[in-house]
Amino acid sequence: MGRLYLALFVLALAVRAAFFLELHDQPVFSLLMIDSQKYDLWARTLASGKWLGSSIFYQAPLYPYFLGVFYTLFGPSALLVRSANALLSALSCVLLCAAGRRFFGKPVGMVAGAILAIYPTSLFFDSQLQKSSLDLFLTCLLLYLLSLFSRQRPYLLLAGTGLVLGCLILTRENAFSLVPVAMAYAYFTSPLPGFRSGLIRLSLLAAGLTAVLLPVGLRNYAVGGEFHLTTSQMGPNFFIGNRPGADGLYSPLIAGRSEVFFESRDATDLAEREAGRRLSPGEVSQFWMGKALGAIESDPLAWLRLMIRKALLLLNRVEIPDTYDQYSYADWSRLLRVVTPLLHFGTLLPLAAAGIWMTRSRRRELWVLYVVLAMYAFSVILFYVFSRYRFPLVPVGLLFAAAGIVGFARGLAARRWRQLAVPASLVVAAALLANWPMLDDRVEKFQSLMHGNVGLALANQGRFEAARTALERALYWDATNAMAQLNMGSLLRKIGRDRDALAYLQRAVSLEPAVPEDHLELGRCLSGLGRSAEAIAAYRETINLDPLNAWAWYWTAQESEKMGNHAEAQHAFSEARRLNPGFR
Repeated sequence: MGRLYLALFVLALAVRAAFFLELHDQPVFSLLMIDSQKYDLWARTLASGKWLGSSIFYQAPLYPYFLGVFYTLFGPSALLVRSANALLSALSCVLLCAAGRRFFGKPVGMVAGAILAIYPTSLFFDSQLQKSSLDLFLTCLLLYLLSLFSRQRPYLLLAGTGLVLGCLILTRENAFSLVPVAMAYAYFTSPLPGFRSGLIRLSLLAAGLTAVLLPVGLRNYAVGGEFHLTTSQMGPNFFIGNRPGADGLYSPLIAGRSEVFFESRDATDLAEREAGRRLSPGEVSQFWMGKALGAIESDPLAWLRLMIRKALLLLNRVEIPDTYDQYSYADWSRLLRVVTPLLHFGTLLPLAAAGIWMTRSRRRELWVLYVVLAMYAFSVILFYVFSRYRFPLVPVGLLFAAAGIVGFARGLAARRWRQLAVPASLVVAAALLANWPMLDDRVEKFQSLMHGNVGLALANQGRFEAARTALERALYWDATNAMAQLNMGSLLRKIGRDRDALAYLQRAVSLEPAVPEDHLELGRCLSGLGRSAEAIAAYRETINLDPLNAWAWYWTAQESEKMGNHAEAQHAFSEARRLNPGFR
């Protein structure tokens, strides 16, 4: 088996190296955007020696700390981080192969590991400074450890499983849903029967979990006065996924402010404004959780329909992006373009369904995999669906898909046609479900968002021509992309073309009239054109939408002064100073 594992490891690395070479000359390969940018800044802060931090974690901390250690050892190199991602994914292929071998047999392990080595979504995530590669490694390691649970007195194994599960929780908080699964499996798979043996196993697993999570809880208490085992963002995330009008996808608390830099601030500001007082991070989370539960209680049937929709989104073949988009990457990579139509959730799910049926005679041994699939899937649809949120389901699904492939191969070789009738029917039914065109009309919008993010990042680097090309591409894919309209207008303003910028900014405002930043930027453009009265109107609309926007008050004061409205200018400037004492 050692040679097989080595061959699998080399194959996975070679495929990722080829993919990176294809992307190397593309602008996106040199850019860090939104979450990746936040992780990079966080890791640089940690590497500078500020390891404790100063506030309760709002985002899962393990990946930034992983990056912080990496930066300390090797320096802040995006290429080296991508190489580390590739190594983690190559190891994941080996671990999945080993887990498949123990759960199902050698052929299934080989097939599962080989598919993961070329699985396009894995390649896509490896090219980013994102935690999905670490998620994959921890998930595959957890599966491998679970496959060893029937060993005699595996005490270190149990504690190690707790450690790995704790680490997975610190990258994906919804992995908390797997804790009772691991506990039950540890108790009921003991080779030594009896309550005492089961209790020892549970204690060891709990000790491993505690060793990882307790220090995080104590750290949060030390810096923020509240005990949180992971983060304080559960309430806002639950509200986003379950509020009235939710569609199963992510939408920010304030329209147009989807960047990670705004998430915590907006959640806190809105909660404190409604509560009428300052709130702690825990109280902010409770506020949003309460609002979500209230909405569910007021219309449970609507919430049930929403949950069904989220379940269908989770099973759908389309990879739902947030910052980066797999389909845009396929435009730049021949490898991704070839593999993506062949390997995706729409092929994984039908084969996994067949594999579950074909291995049903071993359900007492495999029940832990069924429950892991069900619990993790449910934990995703409780919130909202992203490709990277469902990605930890892929390795578990691949084990069953590989079992289905091997089962079909054996059945065809033996000409057992009747035995293949039911799994073949399951493949057809699951294929129809997973490939239903729920989101086909959104793929171009996803690509537009991706190119818009690239354009904004390039503009922030001062690469204005490249930024304009990217934004034009974004508007080509979706002319209703208000963010791209705004960013194009902002870009044209930066290069002194206010008159050309005006049309884009007006279009952005008309597309998303509830976004304060759109009105603010329109006001700046109108001010540059000498249209002070219209600029003030735009600033006032910004203030109506976001009363705490100090810049809107400040620029209202500037324009009012130009027009000779000294009393209004003084009032506006006082408000600006109240919100930001740094104004002079």
